[in-house]
Amino acid sequence: MSMAVVEEYREVANRAREEHEMLQACTRRLLQTLEEAERAHHALVEETDSFRTALLEHTRFEEEGGFMKPVVELRPTLSPKVEKLREEHRAHRKILDDVLTALRGSGLGPMESSKAPAALRSLIEALIRHEEEENSLVLGVFCDDVGTKD
Repeated sequence: MSMAVVEEYREVANRAREEHEMLQACTRRLLQTLEEAERAHHALVEETDSFRTALLEHTRFEEEGGFMKPVVELRPTLSPKVEKLREEHRAHRKILDDVLTALRGSGLGPMESSKAPAALRSLIEALIRHEEEENSLVLGVFCDDVGTKD
């Protein structure tokens, strides 16, 4: 075998080793990123579940012992507005349940798991607007009927 052929094979062997080392480094980074993503996903599921529990308690309070009944008693004309808020509670719970089902990866829900984070972000934005609407309603009713009729 000529020296040129030996040198060519040596270069091929060196290139193969370099490529193998590069692939090993990429594999290690990918595995590390995958482990981080799995931990982050688990945390997202746990936080979403915790948020769901808090939201259920919050809406139950509003509907069963909070502001809804007194608002309607003080201002019966606001009954449709209160019912709209109650319907939004049901819709929010449904979306949150669908998000959790998707995040848990059961494949049984109506939402693809890849769409769950965006749906969760949209839900949070809707909840912020919903809470602002509720606060405005409550302040308007109670300030007018309780605080300013001297």
